[in-house]
Amino acid sequence: MSLATIWLDTLLLQKGLRRAAEFCGRATFVNKATKVALPVFFRQADACLMTRRSFETMAELNPQLGKQLRVLAASPEVVPSGFAFRADYHSPFREQILVEMTQLSESPAGQQILALTQADRIQERPLSCLDSALELLATHRRLCSGTNSPGTATGGLSESQSHQGGNP
Repeated sequence: MSLATIWLDTLLLQKGLRRAAEFCGRATFVNKATKVALPVFFRQADACLMTRRSFETMAELNPQLGKQLRVLAASPEVVPSGFAFRADYHSPFREQILVEMTQLSESPAGQQILALTQADRIQERPLSCLDSALELLATHRRLCSGTNSPGTATGGLSESQSHQGGNP
């Protein structure tokens, strides 16, 4: 469900370079921010791809990291996940479900659910909030159809999979 590799592919292809899986050489996927940023900090890796929030948290915990590492590129904001009801879903609980979902951050149990899903909050948004992600996917598809590489890049970079909202 991550758009990070798709975003990186798109960025590289727009600059006339190869897709991430081919351009980055040896790479690994990990799901802990420390295992993403620290190898770059200690010069064991050349670069990493992680969420802005993860980078900012790492920089808060280790100010040296924030001073020594720099952001090379940032993606547009995208909605990291979503919930949807079928158009024909009619339940006496629908409104209650929506209200309760928006109030998750107000209780310890709700905060645990948000922490598990790595979200700050759940809020009702118009479908147009997906426009930036859909545009990124369309651009990626268009650029990839002009390359000899089949399908989507599925590997090839060090990346934090802990997407917590905001930018990949």
